[in-house]
Amino acid sequence: MVSAYFCLLALYVAYVTRQTLLEKVIRERRLRRLDHVTRMDEVRIPKQALQWEVAGFKRRPGRPRIDIANKGPSKNGINLGRG
Repeated sequence: MVSAYFCLLALYVAYVTRQTLLEKVIRERRLRRLDHVTRMDEVRIPKQALQWEVAGFKRRPGRPRIDIANKGPSKNGINLGRG
């Protein structure tokens, strides 16, 4: 587990060097890919894999997981390069 010191150190280094954090870059690229796949035709394999559900599988009751795709990029402070 990463300690709070190393998290703060990473934030400080990113601020001083004016670089974006790697986590933010990865999150932006994943959202771009997700956006690309959601606009594909229904017959494309990546689109089918995204919508695939296991037969007979039921989620456990309880609070739903937080899904970054449903939050939207603007709520995460991410620019997808549009407009």
